[in-house]
Amino acid sequence: MQHTEKELKSIEQEEPLLRADAQPSHVERTRGRPMSNLNVRMRGEELARLAREARKVSVSPSQLARRLITEGLDRLEGQEDLATRMEQLEAEVSRLSGAVGS
Repeated sequence: MQHTEKELKSIEQEEPLLRADAQPSHVERTRGRPMSNLNVRMRGEELARLAREARKVSVSPSQLARRLITEGLDRLEGQEDLATRMEQLEAEVSRLSGAVGS
C-alpha cells in the first residue's frame, strides 16, 4: 500500500511514541482554572521544529506552544505603542544632540 507524503510525515512524527521504551509525558494540571482549546494550523516543518524544541526541554509540543504564546503576549503587553516609543526616542536624540553640541 502506498502512503501519501502527509501520511509518511505523520508516521515519522508518531514513530518515536510507539517504541517500547517511550515514556509518557508529564501533564500539568491546574486546579480551579479551566482551560480552553485553541487550534493552530502549522506547516509540517514548523510542527516538526516545535516538537524538536519541546523534546530538548522535556515537555510536550502543546506545553511548549502554550509557554511561547504566553511569553510572547507578556512581552507585547509590556511594550508601548510604536508611535509613542518613536516620539520618546526622537526626544532623547534631540536631548543628546544638544548635550554633545554644548
